Amino acid sequence: MDTQLCTIKQLSGFELINGFHTIIRHIAGLIQTTPYNVIAMSMACRRFHKLLERHVTALRDHVWHSGNTFLTDWTSRAQPDCSLSTVAAAAAVVYSGFGNTPNGKHKAVLRMYEAMSSKDLTVSKKLSHYRPGQHYELFNDLDGYYTLEGYPIHGRYQLGRGYPYVGLSRAASTSERKTLCVHPPENALPVVASFVCPYSGIYWIDMVSFKFTDLKAFPGHHQPGRIYMQVYQINRTATGTETQQLGKTMAIFPHRRFCSDFEPRRITARAESTEIAFAWFTTNFCCASLRVTWRLRHGVF
Repeated sequence: MDTQLCTIKQLSGFELINGFHTIIRHIAGLIQTTPYNVIAMSMACRRFHKLLERHVTALRDHVWHSGNTFLTDWTSRAQPDCSLSTVAAAAAVVYSGFGNTPNGKHKAVLRMYEAMSSKDLTVSKKLSHYRPGQHYELFNDLDGYYTLEGYPIHGRYQLGRGYPYVGLSRAASTSERKTLCVHPPENALPVVASFVCPYSGIYWIDMVSFKFTDLKAFPGHHQPGRIYMQVYQINRTATGTETQQLGKTMAIFPHRRFCSDFEPRRITARAESTEIAFAWFTTNFCCASLRVTWRLRHGVF
């Protein structure tokens, strides 16, 4: 990529006009690496920005980041582009756009629920009870979250009042990005945030990571809790549901508070029938607030 950038920068104005095939060939080389190199190239000078403007816009309009999730306004102004007929759990909306600048061009449903097991992502209980503002246990540091429907639930930790949950972190300033937050349940069942693919085609999955932000049960807790994260592709058909794990199972624990061991993956999806599911579960419960990230990109490049 550096060689291609240097080559393009060395072209004179005459070559830019008359050597159009040359610059297109070098730009094609950039596109074949990652789209983010194209974005960097578009900022090199005005000519490149003009030449790549439409392509960069198309890239920005087909990227969804976990930090651009909205929990409460999807039924009104944030109505998803895709049908909700296949959505059997509570849902939020993820806006397209880079970083912390969602453009609202394309929206997708994010389903939230507790699954039957780490091998069976069928909905067990919906996370459909919305609680605005901060969590009643302040170490979670939230600004709105969804918990299990049907509270109180006997036999569950704190009667299911606040755990498990999927929510958003509280931003310290307007410029700070909110982060998707998760707390798995105490019974080894996974809590799932499942992205419903709004369009057919190829999707790229990268920047997958999760970390502890606060460990209420540590230090001094006698049980060293461990939390796992898995990524799945779910295909729903008329005859049933197919689930395939993507990549290996990731894990964090008190002495390894961050994990990003997910290799970028490419999948082929069908609109409204394919989901990219992120699941978290623990085999040894600990009160631990998680911050999670992922990025999804639609398109060949």
